[in-house]
Amino acid sequence: MTQQKWIDLLKKELKVDDPTRFLRREWAPGHGHSLLATDCRPAGILPSATPALSLTWSQRDEVRWGEVAELVRLGVWDFIFDPWLLGLSAGETQAQLAEASAALSGVEARLWVVDPGPGPVVGRPLYSAREAHAQGAPGSLELALLVLKVARWAQSPQPQEIGVALYLEREFFFSIAKLRALKLMALSVLERLAKPELAAKLSFVARVSWREFTAFDASNNILRTSNAVAAGLMAGAHVVEALPFDLLWPGPSSEAARRLCLTTQLILQNESTLGEVQDPAAGSFAIEELTEALIQESWPCFQQLSQLDEESRSAQVEALSRAHFATLAKAMHTRRLVQTGVNDFPQAERVLLAERWQRTDHVRLARDFEELRLALVAAPKVTLLRLGDSASLEARLNFTRNFFELLGCATETLVVSLEDPPPVTGVCAWVARDEDHAKLTAVGERCYLAGRTAVAPLINIFAGMDVLAALRDLAQWHQERL
Repeated sequence: MTQQKWIDLLKKELKVDDPTRFLRREWAPGHGHSLLATDCRPAGILPSATPALSLTWSQRDEVRWGEVAELVRLGVWDFIFDPWLLGLSAGETQAQLAEASAALSGVEARLWVVDPGPGPVVGRPLYSAREAHAQGAPGSLELALLVLKVARWAQSPQPQEIGVALYLEREFFFSIAKLRALKLMALSVLERLAKPELAAKLSFVARVSWREFTAFDASNNILRTSNAVAAGLMAGAHVVEALPFDLLWPGPSSEAARRLCLTTQLILQNESTLGEVQDPAAGSFAIEELTEALIQESWPCFQQLSQLDEESRSAQVEALSRAHFATLAKAMHTRRLVQTGVNDFPQAERVLLAERWQRTDHVRLARDFEELRLALVAAPKVTLLRLGDSASLEARLNFTRNFFELLGCATETLVVSLEDPPPVTGVCAWVARDEDHAKLTAVGERCYLAGRTAVAPLINIFAGMDVLAALRDLAQWHQERL
């Protein structure tokens, strides 16, 4: 499609003769696409401004400063450079930023450098609570740390423009309330410090939480990214981030993944127009209530942390973060918290984790299940023994099959009777009605029972149990057997 045809279609769709008033930037000369999702205007807390297209480098091989000008021509306005996400050392970071300074000198774009170290800052500093988030911090603690950073920034001799980055997670309405709470708390801090004018120098960035990402069934990461982008727009973020769905895989992201990062923003910003209203969530009782609850929980935490020295603060943040993540991990292990492809409805594919994501400087919900499955070179085959009619046992049979497939086990179902038990070897599992459990005996080398009835020496599996622990025991038994 030519640019002129696109303009003609836009005029027809908007029912106007001059569509330029709907643009955030001029047309790109000679380019075949619209540049609707860009906004070069400076943005403060209130009112919000429609975010521009952003790009976050997620693999070190993808950081090519010479391509910035072309990306800007395509409509990208915000570039997010996160040394931790890229796995860069301090020396590598400085080398990259030296190249960035020259590449960005004549380009109309903004470079956000996440958590810059001491010394001169190339681009704009973007402060986050990444260390706490990487340890599993709850939303209220992350908010308290960010507000503390805003307060310190406001009290510096000459505060420059900065960004404040907040990680948005799986719960859509919670993410909206979380970002709204941050904006309100930051504004309150500035007013208490008698510096409300500094609000114009603050930008809020909605980042995608990699704690939610999975290597198995990675297409679900597209939904997780879309959820975070939409929540950021509805909460009035000035910059929204999109991450590639194959973030955890080795090698550079695919062309499809990189393209989706931009098109997700285009669709939600322009076709869905989520960021056009200053505060679309205002007036919603549920979100207003949740926003207020987060503020009430975060504000005392912020006040307490502000009274501690750096060492004591770090120790308390780590303790609170790890305790919160332990609760999440327990819910994940018992499948009260579900991630498709990881601890429910697993895919048969075998994937690899990039070395960067095997490091221990962060937590992820899927990590324990992924590492267990990837460490098992050859999973055992499991025979499911169905005793009874399929109609009454279908749900229990599916549960049992899904349980073993989480480890990558292939399953086979046999219909059996007590009068003629099959000669099964290896791993097997009985699937029967509760009233028949007392009649069962162990067959094969390792025998399971789907249900809570204790029948020695059968191993019970049931909803609500620690699935990860049970699978680890099976994996260890299988490895020793080999």
